[in-house]
Amino acid sequence: LIINDVQIGDTGRYESFMVVEGVRSIKTRVFIQSVKFTVFDHKVLQSKAPGEDLVLDLYTRHSLRVVFLGRNSSVWSDLWMRGDANSERLQKHPLNEQLTIMNLKSSDEGTYKVLDEHGLAVSTVQLSVEENSTALKHHQIHLENPVPTGEKIMFLFWQRVKKKKKILICNNPLSPPSDVSQVMLSKAAVQFFSSCLFLS
Repeated sequence: LIINDVQIGDTGRYESFMVVEGVRSIKTRVFIQSVKFTVFDHKVLQSKAPGEDLVLDLYTRHSLRVVFLGRNSSVWSDLWMRGDANSERLQKHPLNEQLTIMNLKSSDEGTYKVLDEHGLAVSTVQLSVEENSTALKHHQIHLENPVPTGEKIMFLFWQRVKKKKKILICNNPLSPPSDVSQVMLSKAAVQFFSSCLFLS
């Protein structure tokens, strides 16, 4: 059984049975196996400079709208809904499931959520907009396997200082050290980098 384009609503337990026909054509259902299936939303941190563009991945045709929460705001606002016409600053790719916000400003800093038709989060992007002198490019390595909610994940941060690298470890991806870039690492990658911490 293959489930294509999985959605948050597909989370649950799946059971398989075999139907056996016995005497007098009486059919009996025999249990085979049970699988617990969890769908995770995408979470990304990005840092951009003013004037750059932000590409939001919608991931699926089931993504219905994008909402935005400004850095100093407590109210979510609708940014885009499927079917909206392109504007000067907001453009939906004609083929790919991507939405581009053009010419970023400091007021664009905040949190973006891509929601499906049930209002469930498909992805969450936290954006910081920094001046060219301090903005660092965002780097990300996708985990080969998703990490369940509630488990601890290790993040590696690095910063080049006078041709040397400082390596910092942080367990809170939403509060990284200042002026650093982020990489999400699998356990194998963490072990590899941990063995190289003595390097400068």
